[in-house]
Amino acid sequence: MKSWIKEIQDNGRILLLGDGTKYKVSSYDAYDTKFWMKMDNVSVIGSKLTNHIQRDKTIEVTKTS
Repeated sequence: MKSWIKEIQDNGRILLLGDGTKYKVSSYDAYDTKFWMKMDNVSVIGSKLTNHIQRDKTIEVTKTS
């Protein structure tokens, strides 16, 4: 699924995407995601989220409600 980052919360630990889905990021990966930007293009496949603006950086995520 392709989308974009709508909001970054809790110092990069929560990502809200443009389609309304919300993902929890591990503390380890949050170090990177806190520097990502709103509107960055991303793709999600299973538990992997790839930021295409940040050199195709891929992180592990968990979908939340």
